[in-house]
Amino acid sequence: MRWRGDRTVTLSLCPCLVWAVSASVEDIIGHFSTARNIVQKCERGNSGLTPSVGGLLLGGLCRALGGLLGDGLYPSRPDPVLGRRPNSAWTVVGAAASSDRSRGDVYTVYRRLDRESQLHGPQTKLNAFIFTVLK
Repeated sequence: MRWRGDRTVTLSLCPCLVWAVSASVEDIIGHFSTARNIVQKCERGNSGLTPSVGGLLLGGLCRALGGLLGDGLYPSRPDPVLGRRPNSAWTVVGAAASSDRSRGDVYTVYRRLDRESQLHGPQTKLNAFIFTVLK
């Protein structure tokens, strides 16, 4: 993985990206906050009964986290076999998961999703990862 420039990434360098994640989380909390009991919360979390929750997660949180993780990445990175490989937020998740295999859980989820043939593209894999982690 390669980042643009030799800068240390801090939250102050990307306030709009952090704000987007924060706003998405607030929207999700607002979606569930009007539920009066656990049954209503479960209903609001079921995208079959409440399709808007899928939009909050996919269109809001997943997109915001993908933007935050992918900020500053070069479009591609050198690969000795393929020449160049595209960079993405999924690449960042893979590098983080691979760096600490001893924890096991995150690495296991990453490897399982990375090998899943029905998940096409890095954004779809990132969305699946976020949904799995939120479970």
